Amino acid sequence: MRRRMVQVFPTLADVGVDYAWGGYVDITMNRAPHFGRIGQNLYFAQGFSGHGMAITGLAGRVIAEAIAGDSGRLDVFARIPHRIFPGGRWLRTLSLMLAMLYYRLRDFL
Repeated sequence: MRRRMVQVFPTLADVGVDYAWGGYVDITMNRAPHFGRIGQNLYFAQGFSGHGMAITGLAGRVIAEAIAGDSGRLDVFARIPHRIFPGGRWLRTLSLMLAMLYYRLRDFL
């Protein structure tokens, strides 16, 4: 991450990185965020596909608007079709592990 950061922003060459996140990335099949509602009063936002810092504020605002009575933007996001990850319960974990290994190797190299 640091190497890429300095490539994009050379002026940050002398700046250290205190923290780096290495957890799961919630990725949807179509890479679009998945916002919606379950029932009348239960809202969700997931599938930020690695863009969590950028999309989290939007998700919060869209859900807050819906809670306040204006669900127009939430309804737009809720209409985006999302597919279930292929492989079912058994292959999903294996696929996730292999994908994480691939990207970890890419980061290392």
